Amino acid sequence: MRTIAELSDDLLHLFLLESPVDASLLGVPGYDALLPDLSAAGQQVVRRRLTDLVTELDALQPSDAAAQLEVDIVRDFALGALARLDADLVEVAVTDYFTAPVGGLLSFVPQIVLSEPEQAAAYLDRLRAVPAHLSAAADRVVAGTAAGRTAVAHLVQRTVEQVERYLGDPAADPLARPAAPAGWEGAAAFEAERSRLLAEVVRPAMAAYRDAIVRDVLPQARPTDKPGLVWLPDGEATYAALVAYHTTTTRTPGEIHQLGLDAIARLALEYAEIGERVFGTREPREVFRFLREDLTLRYTDEAQILTSAEAAIRRAEDAAPQWFGVLPVQRC
Repeated sequence: MRTIAELSDDLLHLFLLESPVDASLLGVPGYDALLPDLSAAGQQVVRRRLTDLVTELDALQPSDAAAQLEVDIVRDFALGALARLDADLVEVAVTDYFTAPVGGLLSFVPQIVLSEPEQAAAYLDRLRAVPAHLSAAADRVVAGTAAGRTAVAHLVQRTVEQVERYLGDPAADPLARPAAPAGWEGAAAFEAERSRLLAEVVRPAMAAYRDAIVRDVLPQARPTDKPGLVWLPDGEATYAALVAYHTTTTRTPGEIHQLGLDAIARLALEYAEIGERVFGTREPREVFRFLREDLTLRYTDEAQILTSAEAAIRRAEDAAPQWFGVLPVQRC
């Protein structure tokens, strides 16, 4: 039987397999050549591993309350990952935002730092993996569309435009941004191979993804007035599962929405109290007008902004020991 530490490491590995670019950005070795496997088969493999992991966690017999808490936390993360997989959001992830395949490639991959020749070689392998990554993404979205899990039309159109902007400006390709390791004698060969891969592998894959979206997804996409998951089959259940995953609570979406409404109502009272004290009015609209238009409330120069920000950070640092047991070694 594996220990909780081994099971925790396995769960982390599964998370990083799902987001290998994040691993590269965090400096975790072993994932630098990878992109997420978005295929249905690949995600089923991850699902089986997560299910097995939960079974192993359930079989553990923690020795005390602290050990039980550790098991419960890892189990909760694993169950949350299962809920996220079962939501099949990849089937509707057609948007120009960074949560979608193309947006993620163009937003995060250019931020990678190549410090060693091995990382540069892995970066080329990552570019070679783009066609399979985007092909799997397109297959999942097309399958979702056929099953009634349609994407939102204006976001689909923005995705098409995003890809066309990328294809239309190869000289400014963000995937060419990571520099070769400083002083590396193989830099010229790396840059030449990267240019070849971008021209012959990556851009054709982007064009194929765009073509599939235009042909099979855009014609059936949802209108702007039907943007939410509620318009999809089992959408309400999916939304509730994702709320549970992101909040780690048992509150329903309706209960959380009511929390927001209640907070807004309480804030209105605070605006009235502060407005009366500072501006001489309790009327929220007048308070907001003062906040927008009263020039005395604005910073006058950069030094004032910096001084105010530093003072806020120091107050937070002074208060932190009252709230947290483990504190940063370095000051902000």
